Amino acid sequence: MNEPAISVVVTAHTNILLDAVNSALNQTLPKEEYEVIVVKNFRDEFVDAKLDALGVTNVYSKEQGIGAKMCEALDFVRAKVVTFLDYDDEYCERRLEKVKAWMLDQNTGYYHNSYVYIDERGAELSRASIKKRAKRVEDFQKRSLFKELLKEGAYANASSIAVSRKLLEDSKELLKRITAVPDLFLFFFALTSKLALVVDYDTLTKYRLHLQNSFSFTSLQPFEQQLNRLRARCKGVINDLLTIFEFVKRTPYEHELTKRLIYWRLKAKIFSGHGKLGTGELFRYVFSEMDINLPRRAKDCALCFLPSPLRMAYLKFSFNRKKGVAFQAAPRGLYSLDSTDEAL
Repeated sequence: MNEPAISVVVTAHTNILLDAVNSALNQTLPKEEYEVIVVKNFRDEFVDAKLDALGVTNVYSKEQGIGAKMCEALDFVRAKVVTFLDYDDEYCERRLEKVKAWMLDQNTGYYHNSYVYIDERGAELSRASIKKRAKRVEDFQKRSLFKELLKEGAYANASSIAVSRKLLEDSKELLKRITAVPDLFLFFFALTSKLALVVDYDTLTKYRLHLQNSFSFTSLQPFEQQLNRLRARCKGVINDLLTIFEFVKRTPYEHELTKRLIYWRLKAKIFSGHGKLGTGELFRYVFSEMDINLPRRAKDCALCFLPSPLRMAYLKFSFNRKKGVAFQAAPRGLYSLDSTDEAL
């Protein structure tokens, strides 16, 4: 059997994944040039029968974390290029054709395309506004273009990312520990490798916004339930950032990761009241950039020092003010430095 050019890995932990799989199969790239592998931690007779009928590889996993599922897929991957698709997202029909065109070069380790936000029904919410040609970033250019890559969100959304199998294998021992931000992990791992990165501004992925991937008080769930979800999310992101630190430390990218770690620790303290942050860390967070978000960052720090009853009262007020509001697309990506601020 000929080796496919691309392996599509669909990761799932609920039975809402058939739209994602069908989008991966409805591609302009000939079907013989790629394979689809579904890694899920549940069994469902209806879903399993559908996957068998579609001819995809169906892998049952006992793993809960997204990174561990990605690593488990490596045992079934046959292609030299691996791309990902979350169970609730979808591909546009030209995506795999573009991935193949850019990832054929064996010196390319990472590819990222733009995406459009959709709601739970699939209706488009907002689209990336960058209109320019794709660019290839060689290893010697990474440091000088780093801030530009961050500004463009070249790290956000795992369903917009493809990597070389070699890069995935090299990262395996750390990736299996990732539970919250696999996209950020892969981006930084690619930055610290010698392989080139490609940033494609074509909108080729549909990112679905819903309750489970929103950081905002925007649904009809009870306040305590939403607060617990935000606390768990902060904890997961912090643990992942500490894992990323293990290979980013003493690189040109350490400062950016430090800012993100302070940010998420601050959010965790706001939502739970736990954790310690030094005065220097808070000062660094507030004045990390002299921009329009500086007052908001100062407000975050002030919230940390409020007595717990007052802080909870403020959070509950924010919840009641935004309860029932439709999901809003985060303009800088869900893992940007201001991504949870909608909750406040």
